[in-house]
Amino acid sequence: MISLTGAALFLIQLLVVCQVFAEILPQIPSFVQRNILVPRGDSIILTCNISEANVTQINWTKGRSVFAHSVLLNQTITNFTSHYVIDVNLPSKLNISNVQHDDAGLYRCNLTDIKGQRTIEWNLTVSEKPEEILPFDQRNILVPRGDSIILTCNISNANVTQINWTKGRSVFAHSVLLNQTSSNFTSHYIIDVNLPSKLNIPNVQHDDAGLYRCHITNGIGQRTIEWNLTVSEKPEGQNSLPWYFPYILTAVIGSLLCLLTPAVCLSRKNWTKTQNQDQDSRTLSCAQYQAQLGREVAPLQPHSCAEYRTNHQQRESVLQEAQYEAE
Repeated sequence: MISLTGAALFLIQLLVVCQVFAEILPQIPSFVQRNILVPRGDSIILTCNISEANVTQINWTKGRSVFAHSVLLNQTITNFTSHYVIDVNLPSKLNISNVQHDDAGLYRCNLTDIKGQRTIEWNLTVSEKPEEILPFDQRNILVPRGDSIILTCNISNANVTQINWTKGRSVFAHSVLLNQTSSNFTSHYIIDVNLPSKLNIPNVQHDDAGLYRCHITNGIGQRTIEWNLTVSEKPEGQNSLPWYFPYILTAVIGSLLCLLTPAVCLSRKNWTKTQNQDQDSRTLSCAQYQAQLGREVAPLQPHSCAEYRTNHQQRESVLQEAQYEAE
């Protein structure tokens, strides 16, 4: 009787222990989905961390790429490229080295065992690798006098709470959280409150030389970029004319040509007309000369008046000699 009672108690205790362990052991869901963000150029390993006890089949899929490994037959079929590494001795891991934007998408791991099928899905997003942010960056720059320059505080503005510019006793302070700005920089320096990470110096002069600092404060701490600005004279022979001067010169030359061309044409026309008038005048003088002699005007010949008078004198001399012989 005692033995039966002890056996009954043992069974009851065993049942209680089994129930306790059943509550302690995690229940493995049939489907798990995860979102992951990877910077471009990094590497990542996707692990199908479902217990592989009594697993008979492991499949990986990404779009049309498939990796299928049969544990029972120890056979593997895959059309994944070599960019993706899955070790047949450890097929529950997929390694992606040097992640690129083409690697973004859905990855699925399907495990088949005696209980059924379990799936884990990763939604992989690829981002640009964040720029390495140095706590302090110093730069030396040389600018010819009269040129313009823009100093850019190219530290990521993510979660920025404060942006300050300093140059000697001049300070520009902009609070992103309060949207408030205070500055004692002169109007020679341009800092747009809508883009406070840029400082513009037009028409740089020797007084602008010195140290410029940009301080950015965010949740991580403070980052600073410093510029040591040196101003030099423009090199000799360098064209200091404004960029738009060639366009103005071209327009002026074109206008002069438009004005001079009609003037030249008009001048040539007047010269031709004057020349014709002079020729008519010479012809008329020859006609008047013949009229004065009381003779009939002969048809005009292409001779000058001097030639006509010489010929006329020769004819008069011949006539006088003929009259003298007749007498």
